[in-house]
Amino acid sequence: MQTMDVTVSAGNASRVIDVSVMLPVSKSLVARQIIVSALCGKRLFVPDGWMCDDIAAMQRVVSSGGGLVDVGASGTALRFGLAYLSLQEGEFLLDGTERLRQRPVKELVEALRCLGADISSIGCEGFAPLRVRGRAMSGRQVCVDVSRSSQFVSALLLIAPMLKGGLEIVLQGDVRSRPYIDMTLSVMRDCGVKAEESADGRIIKVPCSHYDVGGLRPAEADWSAAAYWYAIAALAGNAAVRLPHLQCGSVQGDAVVSEIYERFGVVTEFRDGGIIVSHRRGHPLPASFDFDFRDNPDLAQCVAVTCICLKVPFVLRGLDSLVFKESDRINATASVLAGMGYGMHTDGRSFMSWDGKACAGGGNLSVKTFGDHRMAMSFAPLCMMGRDVLIEDAGVVSKSYPGFWTDLARAGFSVEPC
Repeated sequence: MQTMDVTVSAGNASRVIDVSVMLPVSKSLVARQIIVSALCGKRLFVPDGWMCDDIAAMQRVVSSGGGLVDVGASGTALRFGLAYLSLQEGEFLLDGTERLRQRPVKELVEALRCLGADISSIGCEGFAPLRVRGRAMSGRQVCVDVSRSSQFVSALLLIAPMLKGGLEIVLQGDVRSRPYIDMTLSVMRDCGVKAEESADGRIIKVPCSHYDVGGLRPAEADWSAAAYWYAIAALAGNAAVRLPHLQCGSVQGDAVVSEIYERFGVVTEFRDGGIIVSHRRGHPLPASFDFDFRDNPDLAQCVAVTCICLKVPFVLRGLDSLVFKESDRINATASVLAGMGYGMHTDGRSFMSWDGKACAGGGNLSVKTFGDHRMAMSFAPLCMMGRDVLIEDAGVVSKSYPGFWTDLARAGFSVEPC
């Protein structure tokens, strides 16, 4: 990831958007496929065009023969890697950025230890860096608090077929990002392992089995990345954005972005293995916007900025997991918007709201990204209000969408290093 600041301006893009964009692959899907393939003793082929920081970190996990495994800022690689390496021969040290060392993993560590894993914390208990001595493990029932991350469950599910006796997971606490658990179960089914779930979804049983990676489906484009183009379409006077390889009925929970942006006059047409996103001229804006993002927290910042630009008051709820992401996204978003003159309200833990009455001051808009790719991409569309936006440390987009700034330029935006 290169450190750079960029200034983004809309120019003609604020009036007309007509572009085809090749979105990055869903890193969430690929991460799961990489682990399943590695558990079969195979290496998932990852084309250069799929590469981003998070996928590269997953590849480092499964290719490590021991020693330091640096996963950078990837919480997914930390959690999936912790479960995967617990079964591999050798001794490993999982570590990453300073922010990664603050991201929660204690619940997963405790569950893995119950299964026989040899994991020790080098610093604070339950946080990276973590020393892992791989060895055989046996299944049993484990209870996991998923209030802070659904990845604790996904990490356990992925290795469950490899455990003698299989595994039964009891989900405790307020389940967040449930679609990501369902995505994991879907990948497992594709590869021949079918889990049983209780009626309320709180108990998941996985038999001792083996994967058949011949069932892996081609990875989809990333619906989370599509959200920024939905925002751009909503703010443009006229828009037609073609996004290949996005599927109707996707296992990606963030596909709900198409339903969310219908409220802002954005139409989604599924055609030829992808979608066309367009803006319905004259569509009335909602008087206010209220949504629970407990299953789709990565969309919240993008929607908040869209509402600000369209002067639509909002209440965004179910944001508890955002404080544990690449940045504390609730307080980071509030801080940046406050600096622009928009007084957003938040308890700093679970919701963000704006009354629609605040107004921004003059001059350029400056966005501190806090090392978070979604801060950079969510705030870029602010330039469609007719003012330049300075994005600090804009290279953070390499974590999930390395070509974001190039794609913006192709769509008619001006993106200038500064």
